[in-house]
Parts: sequence; structure tokens; C-alpha cells
Amino acid sequence: MMKRYLLIAMLAVLACNQTTQQAATGTDSIPAPPIAADSTNVDEAEDYPHETTTDSSKISGDFNGDGKTEDVWAIITKAGHGNPVENGVADELGLQFSDPALPPVKIGCCEVRLFNEGDLDHDGAEELTVYQAPENGNVYQMYTYTFKNNAWVLLYDPFLIPTGGDYLSDKELQDRVVMENDTIFYYDVDLNSEKQELVKKQVMLNN
Repeated sequence: MMKRYLLIAMLAVLACNQTTQQAATGTDSIPAPPIAADSTNVDEAEDYPHETTTDSSKISGDFNGDGKTEDVWAIITKAGHGNPVENGVADELGLQFSDPALPPVKIGCCEVRLFNEGDLDHDGAEELTVYQAPENGNVYQMYTYTFKNNAWVLLYDPFLIPTGGDYLSDKELQDRVVMENDTIFYYDVDLNSEKQELVKKQVMLNN
């Protein structure tokens, strides 16, 4: 009988001790705190490589008709960040001239190639053509500047050049704008042709 009482007393002591530990730790009444979000997992756009001073080869010409040769090249006027094809911002470009009398030209995005077209409008100054890549896709645009009344203006409306991802040589691009019998033409892509043949079209000059 005595052993039975001792066993009951020991069980009662153990039960009281367990209840005291639970109350002290609060495991029954305090929920576990939420797991904080890991801020290091936020997707950040990786910087893409770009040159911060120049974006094209330098070309030369007498673009203001003063009888002197000046140089022109493209520069990055505002550096972008990230990958512009995804969620980044592309570089903004401009044209800069060696002659400070020629004001710079903002041309926006994206990479360019420059060409001297010669004097297309017979005003004594040579014209400057820009071949510019799109921010996305393979359809480039081509446009020609002329210097009139101390300002750069477009000689004619820009036209598009779908490339299909193919690289066009400098000669191919230079031959896109031609003059015949004092009339300016450009070669446009015939999108209705299976081989996308070039079609000669007369340029309508801007007034």
C-alpha cells in the first residue's frame, strides 16, 4: 500500500513540474513570429556594358558650308542602367561636333552609325545621315540631317530598314540614299516581295 502512495505522489510532482515549465516558456500561448522576407532575393537588373564617352566611329565633312572640315561622332549623353530589353533603361545618345559653332544633336536611343551623304540639296554644306538601331527588334531607321539657319533639321522624313537580324555593311547603307539628275532617292524594302527586294523611291524634301 505504501509503494502505491509513493508512486502516485511522484506522478503528481512530475505533472506539476511540467505545467510550471510550460507556463514559464509560454509555448502554449505565444505563437511563433513570422519569418521575415529575404530582401536579398529581390531581382535587380544587371548593368549591361556600355562606353560612356562615345558610341560610334568618327566621320568628317563640311556640314555647315564654311569651307572647313569638321568631325562628328555619337556620344552617350545620359547613361542607362540594366538591360533595356527587359526592365532596364537604355542609354540616351547625341551627336557632337569638333567645331563648337555646330550645336549638338539629341538623337535618343540606340546605337548608331553615321554617314556623310555629300551635298544633297546644293546649299554648299554636306548632309549627315544617321542609321539607328531600335530599342527592341530588328527594324532600324535612317534619317538625314542638314544644317539650316544655324540649326539641325531633317532633310526628309525618316524611313525604316527591316534587317531581319542581318548586318548591313557601310556600303549597303551608303547606297540607300542616292542622287540622280538633282533628284534624291532612297531604296526602300518591298515587304510584299518574298526576297524583300529594294525599291527606289523619290525623297520628298521637308520645307
